[in-house]
Parts: sequence; structure tokens; C-alpha cells
Amino acid sequence: MSECNKKKYSGRVEISGKIYLNEYFGLGGNSDADTLRLYITQDSIKFRKNENENWQYSLTLFENAFIYNEVDGKRTKIITRNNSKSQNYIKIRLQGVDAPELHYAGDKGDLFLYPDVFSKYLSLKELFNFRQNWGATSTKELATYLEQFAVKEGTDKIVNVNAISSINSPSDLFDRYGRAIADIQIPEANNTLNHWLVEEGWAIADFYDSMSNDEILDLKNASLSASSSNKGILPNYKKELVPFDYNLTLEYGASGFIDTDKGPFNMPKFFRKQVDYEILKKSGYKVKTLKKFIETRKSKCYLVEDFLAQRHCAQEHYLAEFIDDNGFMNVEPGSLVNIESGSQIETPNILTNWF
Repeated sequence: MSECNKKKYSGRVEISGKIYLNEYFGLGGNSDADTLRLYITQDSIKFRKNENENWQYSLTLFENAFIYNEVDGKRTKIITRNNSKSQNYIKIRLQGVDAPELHYAGDKGDLFLYPDVFSKYLSLKELFNFRQNWGATSTKELATYLEQFAVKEGTDKIVNVNAISSINSPSDLFDRYGRAIADIQIPEANNTLNHWLVEEGWAIADFYDSMSNDEILDLKNASLSASSSNKGILPNYKKELVPFDYNLTLEYGASGFIDTDKGPFNMPKFFRKQVDYEILKKSGYKVKTLKKFIETRKSKCYLVEDFLAQRHCAQEHYLAEFIDDNGFMNVEPGSLVNIESGSQIETPNILTNWF
């Protein structure tokens, strides 16, 4: 494979499972609009190397497996047990989609902090789960959409779905937080959940370099359709950084604020960096501006048009290039392709092949 197409995948994984509606925020849980828990069985996963190969069924390679995060050295189990339901689930991050944050606690990345600063940082992380305007609303709209596909299972409402992703090796499926990156397909729906969220304007398109050109173009066109119609949250998007509000937090179990969940919002990617910066600054970490802080992260990306034309041979940029010292972002949602950090599955042996 050429360097330009180093993440061009021919394989496909499909994971069948179910979503519990009562796990979404506002219905009893805390799932937001772009992540979910997919409940699975031992026979949920199938994979094939390409469209001409036979499917491999009943794969069990994720059992007792975990993701090793090279940035912070943490290991995250891939399959989690929900003891109250006596069922296993994996976490899914919807591919190419970014909804306003509902509960973000901050991430110091690989920054070294002196013990006193680190102690303050950890205490602040435990105290606050910050949210953006519209984070609750976008989740409520998604849950309302899912209601039409729900069926009763005992006293619960569930939606049967398939998580699909184009990959080659098992590690290609996961981000560094142990979440599977996938499109969510509801058999009775015309589009993926990812596409619906962007087309209806309840999330913005946010691309990664593991996505194919077709996947990017699908969401890009959905985003253009939403923008031209000023749908959902899009009329409230601001390029100028919204001042940080320590009072805009989420208390688990509280949902009465949904009616007042309005106001300006920025690209969630920049909001997360803003939260990281503000918590670290309050902990005693010294950095002059948000832009300077983002520079320390060295987050890399491509311009989407360059990436579509040249893939990984396109010119690389740093995310910090797209925000100035006054907090003005000179980039539109869906204009960047993020270079994603690699992940590694261990069991404890490193998994590189499907079996």
C-alpha cells in the first residue's frame, strides 16, 4: 500500500446489537448524541477481508481484551459488563460526527504536571462535567428519532442496530479511549444514524483520516444540506470563541434545564481544548493563551479538499493554525480531516489479525 493510502481499508466489520433508550440523557441515562453503548452477544461480530471473501462469524477476540493508550499509558477494557442487565456492551463513537458536548471533564493528554498541580487537576476533574449549549437538546432530538424504531423488551425499549466499519486489523476499529468507531445502521431506516444527525443539523461533520473518500463525501453533502436550510443547532454556531462558563455543567440525573438549553456554541473540538486549558490553568499550569495551549498538543489535520484529492500525501496542518490569540476560529465545521492517534489491542498478546 502506498504512503498516500496508508489507511485505505478493504475489510469490513459488522457488529449486531441493541441500544437501550433509557440510557440516553433525559430518559434516565447519560449517553449523548454521538456516543452510545451497544449491547452484544458472543455471536454479534463478523468480519471479512474484502467483498469477495466469506464472512468470519462468532469472533471472540475482544473478550478479555483492552486498548493500550500510548498517550497516557492507560488500558481500557473493550467489553464492559453491565451487571444490572447481566449483559455485555462495547462503547461506540459515531464516525464522522461531533455533537455539542454534554459532559466533558477534561483531558491533560501527555502533559507533565508537578505533583501539587496534578493533585489540583484531578480534584477539579472529579468536580465538573462541562457541557455546551445544545448538548442536551441534540441528544433529546436523537432519542425522539430513535423512538419510532424501538420495540419493547420486558419493561425496556430497545432499538436493534448494526455497527459497521471499514477496517483491516482489529485495532483499526478503536480509538485510544477504547471506543469502536463506526456507522450505526438501523435496518428500517433509510440512512445511518451518523448521516441523520448531520443532515438534520443536530451534529456537525467531523472527519478523520481513517475514513474513505465516499464516507467523507456522504457526510459532507449532508452537512451542506443542513447548512443551506439552517437546520437544528447550526444557526447558533459561532466562529468566535464563546467565553468559558464554569456554571455550564451537568449534574448526573438532572435534565430539567433542556428547555433553556440554548445559546451560541463553537466546534466541540475547540470547546474540549478550552475545557482542558481552563482546568489546567485553574490547577496552576501556566500557559498564556488557548492558542498557545493548543500548540502544545500538536494535534494534526488536513484540509478536507486536499485530503480528498491526495489522501495522506496532502499537506499536514496543526489544529492551532485555525484559531488566533483572540479566540477566533478561521475554519468552518467539516473543513478539516483529523489525523487520528493509533490504538493497540492486547489480550495480553497484541492482536493484529482476525480469527
